[in-house]
Amino acid sequence: HHHHHHPNLVAELKSDLQTPHLRHFFQKIYMQKYDKVSILFGDVIGLNLLSRQCSALEMVRFLNETFGRFDQLASENYCSRIQIRGDRYFCLCGHQQPPQQQQLQQHAKYAVDMGIDMIEYINFVSNLTCVKLGMRVGVHSGSIVCGVVGLKRWTYDAWSSDVIVAGLTEQAGKMGRVLVTEATLKGLHGHYSVEP
Repeated sequence: HHHHHHPNLVAELKSDLQTPHLRHFFQKIYMQKYDKVSILFGDVIGLNLLSRQCSALEMVRFLNETFGRFDQLASENYCSRIQIRGDRYFCLCGHQQPPQQQQLQQHAKYAVDMGIDMIEYINFVSNLTCVKLGMRVGVHSGSIVCGVVGLKRWTYDAWSSDVIVAGLTEQAGKMGRVLVTEATLKGLHGHYSVEP
């Protein structure tokens, strides 16, 4: 079967997308820009060691429990998970309205709290397993564009150069530490003792 698209239909769709209010409508659904957010990447270190000692099923169970716990911690810290990419956890703070406005302005603090909680959880789990596990976290603050991608299977994602910076910050970090950029540090208003 060949599907012949009716030329008029295609032309009509194209002109529809050119009409300002419709184009605006599409953008509104798919894309939203947020200017003041904190972006967190967290990486569980030692999983490959663990996977050598566990069955695949145990591994899946462990990851489910771990990321489930991270989701719980995220909601406690006004963060929301965007994606899990392999063993990296990617979440944002400040792009969803928390109960109080001031919490929105403290996105840097909440993102750092989230990082500390994740590290504490993994340290706790590490004591229960015979493998040394750890957590490395990077936080950067800036702007992002969020949106839904894909036609058949929708995934929600966030992009921007600041997302890339956050990812690189995490990779440059040390196990058991939350590494923050200058931009995030500014938003912390001296709440934490930091090392250069």
